[in-house]
Amino acid sequence: MVQSAFNEIDEIINKIKFLAWSKSPPLWYLTTFKLQNALKLKDMGKFTPENVDHLYNVASEEEWQKVRIVCRITGRIYEIIKPLYEAKTKTANLFLPLLLEIHTCILQESATCSNQFVKDLGDKMLQVYTLYWDEMYSMLSITAFLDPRFKMELIKLKCKEKYAEVCGNLRKIYDSYSLQYDENEYVLSDSDTYFAEEDLKLVQEYNSEMSSVNDQSEKSDFDMYLEEPIVTEPDMENFSVLSWWKENSLKYPKLSLMARDLLSVSMSPGNGNELFYTEPRRVDSTLGSLEEERLMNALSCTRSWKFRYDYS
Repeated sequence: MVQSAFNEIDEIINKIKFLAWSKSPPLWYLTTFKLQNALKLKDMGKFTPENVDHLYNVASEEEWQKVRIVCRITGRIYEIIKPLYEAKTKTANLFLPLLLEIHTCILQESATCSNQFVKDLGDKMLQVYTLYWDEMYSMLSITAFLDPRFKMELIKLKCKEKYAEVCGNLRKIYDSYSLQYDENEYVLSDSDTYFAEEDLKLVQEYNSEMSSVNDQSEKSDFDMYLEEPIVTEPDMENFSVLSWWKENSLKYPKLSLMARDLLSVSMSPGNGNELFYTEPRRVDSTLGSLEEERLMNALSCTRSWKFRYDYS
């Protein structure tokens, strides 16, 4: 999305490079910082004819205004996602609220702006956003549900059109985990019973009766989780969803298994600065040193796994 915004002012960026630019890695947030610095220098009157001679009129006032607009948008995106990539544990539940923040507070706002340049910019960035959203909203919504600070409230508020579908998917996944849990539930062995042979039948009948009563009165931990109020911690920034599920695993035994698996799913292949590169990077030496046949085999296996192709 950010690169699509920079593409709109690519020629202007090339002009500004003559005025104030330092060599640095091709990271888009650094490009934003350098453009912001150039704007500050211009506003301070540093780019006067005496200082830059013939380069003073390289960028027009209209072009500078476009740079200002792009910097405002890309700067806001960076501020939103920065905490995510600084987090020690990047669990999957963190992505949806940040993505919705970008969509609602930046992209939609830009796409409905009266300024034609801002509107066109918002439309192009929304196209990129939509491609990702259509592929990922289900997984992002399910993992956000497993965050006790959000549950279904965030989806109900910001993704109303997807609410019924997400609820259905959640129920299906939970049912599969519930079935797995019931099949593996601990059963007392003969050596663990303290009842005599003649008493065992009576105990079994009693347990059967009580199970029938409990089945009618007890709710699933899925429903209990939904009915409990959302968690409001005084120190939300340091809230650990994995620690919360560990502490509440006895209260929600089946749902905690589901949370353990889904929250551990990696939502991004990169870390730190890898996610901000705007140019292709060198192939990892471990992969690049493979022989052609082994490299092709590795890629084929990966493709087979990703798309479930059968090469047999």
